[in-house]
Amino acid sequence: MRATRGAWSSVPLWAPVPPFNPSVLWRGGEPGCCPRVKEGSSPVVGHGAGRSVIHDGVGGGCSVNAARRYRTGELTGGGWAESVDPGFGAVVFDLFGTLVNAPSGQERARLATELARAFGVADGQVRSALAESWRSRHEGQLTSVPEVVRDLAHRCGARRPDLVAAVDTVRAHARGRLVSESSVLAVLTGLTARGVAVAVLSDAAVETAEAWPRSALAGLVDAAFFSCREGAVKPSPTLYMQVLAALGVPAGRVLYCGDGGGDELAGAVRAGMTAVGVPHRGGATAVAYGVRGWDGPWVAGVEDIPDVVLHGMVPRMPGERPSA
Repeated sequence: MRATRGAWSSVPLWAPVPPFNPSVLWRGGEPGCCPRVKEGSSPVVGHGAGRSVIHDGVGGGCSVNAARRYRTGELTGGGWAESVDPGFGAVVFDLFGTLVNAPSGQERARLATELARAFGVADGQVRSALAESWRSRHEGQLTSVPEVVRDLAHRCGARRPDLVAAVDTVRAHARGRLVSESSVLAVLTGLTARGVAVAVLSDAAVETAEAWPRSALAGLVDAAFFSCREGAVKPSPTLYMQVLAALGVPAGRVLYCGDGGGDELAGAVRAGMTAVGVPHRGGATAVAYGVRGWDGPWVAGVEDIPDVVLHGMVPRMPGERPSA
């Protein structure tokens, strides 16, 4: 279901994307200019000290001459970033683990404990019920938060559940999961201010879709699609086609950014988009679902997407997932 962005022409650009600065391209051969990158590591577009940098995965140092060679296409060796047509007219972002932190194991444990208290059952029963109901919740078979709660209580065998308390718990956790860092909000603001269409595509249950309009993120994107409202989860081609239709931008001019859950990156490529992976936002304890191998490019974080969009900088060679 589409959720449109309001009029944001008066919103200040909190963190303007700087113009392309060739002096910050990382290149081996000039020791001491920049920190060295571990030899043989994967190429990753990154950022540091407020500037965009390209890690070549070979050596350290900065080189203005290397920047000239980069822009003229002379740098073609393994590990270098390649210049592509900066013609992206839209970016589609994953939500959990990309724009906001993926839920941690501790957070899921707290939810299970609170629901167990409301249901009058053991924590483990709730954890099992949540796992068993993942697809029905995310594919939209359960269409409201009260319906989700009743289903969970039934799966747990709860005899006298406090459904009101359970509904409040689920809604509160959903609101808490939609808190995003200021740097992410700045990226979205900067992209939309420059006329780049922005959408969110998320495997999410109804409590997330319900909480979304009141989140800070909602007003900064042009469209938001949640699997529970679309009746399918990633990497269903239907989801990507619906997003493309809503944006009105050809697939070849759309960049997809996500942490790889649900095989979303490969799904985006099959839909004709360019896909770039990011590490799971939320750190080592973040929970991700359905992550599969991705041999395409990775960037160090959402904060680097403006460079990819506006300057056409993507890692030239496939790389390993950068550490969060």
